[in-house]
Amino acid sequence: MNRLVMLALAMSLAGCSDRHPLRQGDTDAPLDLTLTRPCAAPASIPDRDLSEREVARLWGADRIGLADCRRRQAAAIAIIERRDAAIAGRQ
Repeated sequence: MNRLVMLALAMSLAGCSDRHPLRQGDTDAPLDLTLTRPCAAPASIPDRDLSEREVARLWGADRIGLADCRRRQAAAIAIIERRDAAIAGRQ
């Protein structure tokens, strides 16, 4: 059981370093305030042994939250960088 938890944690941390290009158009829109909302908190893990099903559900929820947060932050950063480049005359 502990191996499943450790594997899930390792895989979720590995996702933090993935580099995914932004889709065309992500930087074409004005900065939307929904892009700046805080990331979801990690799933609360109960202080007991978990079933494989529970580990998979909690891990999946964390991965979805991480991917959503990463996309929003990358889109917000790209919009800000593009705006700053336009202000500086580099675009």
